[in-house]
Amino acid sequence: MPFNSQLLIEFFFSGLITLVSILLLFGVFDPIKAKDLLDMFKVASPTQILLIVFISGLISYYLGTVVNALSNKIIRERFTGYRLKMIRRKLGLQKPKKAEIKNLDEIEIERLALIKKLLPVFATNKEEDKLKELYTAARNFCGIYSEQTSHMVSYHWGLLRLSRATILPLLLLCVVLMIRLVFLKFNTVELFSLGFVIAALALTLISYLYREKFLIYTVFDIFFISQKSSKKN
Repeated sequence: MPFNSQLLIEFFFSGLITLVSILLLFGVFDPIKAKDLLDMFKVASPTQILLIVFISGLISYYLGTVVNALSNKIIRERFTGYRLKMIRRKLGLQKPKKAEIKNLDEIEIERLALIKKLLPVFATNKEEDKLKELYTAARNFCGIYSEQTSHMVSYHWGLLRLSRATILPLLLLCVVLMIRLVFLKFNTVELFSLGFVIAALALTLISYLYREKFLIYTVFDIFFISQKSSKKN
């Protein structure tokens, strides 16, 4: 398993949320008894604490690799309409139901010519797949265009991936807390926790949609501006 810093954070964070959800679901961890858990850590030796943290970290990382793949697949499919809508809007395409990759406004004809000339040949005839390949190719271009654009794209792409990978674990945690509130003894601690997790989920969704739109617009801007600059030179 890869252990670069970006993936470490992405996998560990989503895995930790999933681990907490599992422990809550099976009653291994109870928020009401959190004080007892803290007391246990106080009497434990440093070696025991390090061992617990290390094992918990490994389990969280492993769960993160599994949940990350599942979450990315589900979220990509669920929000593919939004992504395509943003790409169409940026490229000046017509309404989604009637638009095709060739139906651009006159202002966009030059851009389409650049796309056909510089980007890879499309491996599909489906409009939606063409738009996805187009965006991927333009993003890859920005990654090698300059060191500055590479860092910028990598930074925002990493935040987008983190948001996307966290959505499903947060949703799972919300469901688990709801189950505990309905079927177990009601308590204000878990009600407050549910409210906090719902707020975190909403902010994560907003962050994901914002990063998606920002990257699409920025990537195509950099691509087209760079081609105009190269023509002048």
